[in-house]
Amino acid sequence: MLKRIHGGAAPAGAVDLTARRPVIERLSVDREAKALAAVAALPLFEEGMNVFLGGSSTMALLADELARNGPAMSVTTNMIDIATVLSATERFAVTLLGGIMNAKTRTLTGPDMLRGLETRIFDLSVCGASAIDPKHGFLGPSEGHTAIGAALADRSRRLAFVADASKFARLDAHVMQPLDKVDVLATHQPPPEEAATALRNAGIAVLLPQELDEALDDRKEQR
Repeated sequence: MLKRIHGGAAPAGAVDLTARRPVIERLSVDREAKALAAVAALPLFEEGMNVFLGGSSTMALLADELARNGPAMSVTTNMIDIATVLSATERFAVTLLGGIMNAKTRTLTGPDMLRGLETRIFDLSVCGASAIDPKHGFLGPSEGHTAIGAALADRSRRLAFVADASKFARLDAHVMQPLDKVDVLATHQPPPEEAATALRNAGIAVLLPQELDEALDDRKEQR
């Protein structure tokens, strides 16, 4: 009837409640896997890009990786932590969208945030997901996640998600993007068979951290 979580218990059901916890707590859940997924996403970014980074615990770890190893870019985000980390380096021109502050997620939400996207076009938009379903696609915990997903689909040349492989075993309540709207998934290990087939059929490229290691080795050999 129950499953143990850090600091208490939650009902065991179809919808995973992890995404409802404050982001500071979620950072400690599967942190190593999330960090590897973030590393896998690094090849998506090129110098001079105009990108959007959505807010989540995995995306916060991606921002840490970009601050250490990412190219110079213009970055728009609705997560305070991402804006703070990237603006601390001179390589990033950072825009933090306005809106209603959600203290648990450290993100700005609501109509003002969505209006901030209306006049913007991105080379690449990258988001986290609380679950990945072979039928319904990339899922999130609120209608706000659906709204921002729809806005980004209209304003992005490429759309990517960063999520560790535990998300394949979870469900959530709202569709952020169906599979056929997504170009790339960066994750920390190969997806299970059913999900891998669905991703392949949808034309989604899957990036894994070992592929980055191979690319770095190739560069070293070329030098």
